[in-house]
Amino acid sequence: MKHSIDKIFGVAMAMLLCLSCKENTRSEESLIDRCSVIATQEVTEAGDTVVVCDMAKVKEKVTLPLSQLVDSLEFIRLESIDAAMIGDDPDIELTEHYIGIRLWDAYKLFTRQGKYVADIGQKGQGPGEYIDVQYSQIDEANNRIYLIPFMGNRILVYDLEGNHLGKNIPLAYLTHSPVINVRTDKRQVTVVQARWERGKEMPAVWVQDFEGNVLRHNYMEALNEGWMDFEDERYSIRFGDMARSGRMAQGTDITDFYVFASHPRVDSLYHYDASVNRAAPKFTVAFRENYLHMYHETPRYYLAQLRITGKFYPNNFTGILLVDKSTLKGAQIEIRADELGGIILPLKQRLQMDYRYFIVYVEPDQLLMLLEERLKEKDKMSKEDLAKITELMNTISDDDNNYLLIGKWK
Repeated sequence: MKHSIDKIFGVAMAMLLCLSCKENTRSEESLIDRCSVIATQEVTEAGDTVVVCDMAKVKEKVTLPLSQLVDSLEFIRLESIDAAMIGDDPDIELTEHYIGIRLWDAYKLFTRQGKYVADIGQKGQGPGEYIDVQYSQIDEANNRIYLIPFMGNRILVYDLEGNHLGKNIPLAYLTHSPVINVRTDKRQVTVVQARWERGKEMPAVWVQDFEGNVLRHNYMEALNEGWMDFEDERYSIRFGDMARSGRMAQGTDITDFYVFASHPRVDSLYHYDASVNRAAPKFTVAFRENYLHMYHETPRYYLAQLRITGKFYPNNFTGILLVDKSTLKGAQIEIRADELGGIILPLKQRLQMDYRYFIVYVEPDQLLMLLEERLKEKDKMSKEDLAKITELMNTISDDDNNYLLIGKWK
């Protein structure tokens, strides 16, 4: 039986979270300010300055209050009707008024209040249909949603009601796990892909128009260094490697990306500037062991999520590194949601890539488990935190859709 959401409680909780977080000012010393310097700034031969985190210097592990990282916090309950249910392992995309939920074989659109709007397209092989969804972009200003498959030669175009607009954007090359940055105003697209076959003239990054004509391209030979090849040596990366982006400057000529590899390798977070056709490395980690890794950037920090090779999720998770861009101080971190009664947030899933927003999704049974774990410390909790935990537990049902915690990065 689905429980109806108490609207009064929801509004009160949202107001409490926003007000409480705003009281935390940037003048307050962060726990990261007390940590060791774990990174250096190095200049490449091309003149680019790169922040290099040295794993050997990471000595501290700290629990950060979320209020030290974000200016505000939203607790969003996604609508729990059958068509809106999303399950686990989604990719989440935010705009001012919308939440896009990208699953492997579906894309669901919600309002920022969590109300289900529509499924965008559907699985199939007909016009406007897809087998899988690798990447997406909501262009709210132009009433567009762009979807691109894991491997394909076109970008599918829809409106914000989920209607396929008929004419897709043809791609100049067959792509493999791409990232796109669509400029509707310029009728141009930047495409970043993991280069997947040797012996073909296939750039790692290119800019094209909506008709498929290449305007600029960049082979980025550095991306091919250190790849583990298949036995026949035709492939430069292994299945599962993909470009990832944090949408640093969507709507501009800048596209940020890194390659999430299915095998350990040292690489960088890049910024590609389409106006000058140049990719500059910004952040990397000097590893001492074989780690799979995911990079992330916020206005103030670089982050790296590390996984040990040879193990499966969640047992392969080994931690998240955070580096302050200004001080180069950092540590391995976990995050406590101090505005949700002090629960430790589940960060073993993929880091949600968004330059502007901290995003965590939590399934109802997982949230209940986190709240119950926190209640084991009730003798040490304040009356205020205990009240928050108790009230929240009373509003959760196993039949609920997922919950989202969203905060604007400081």
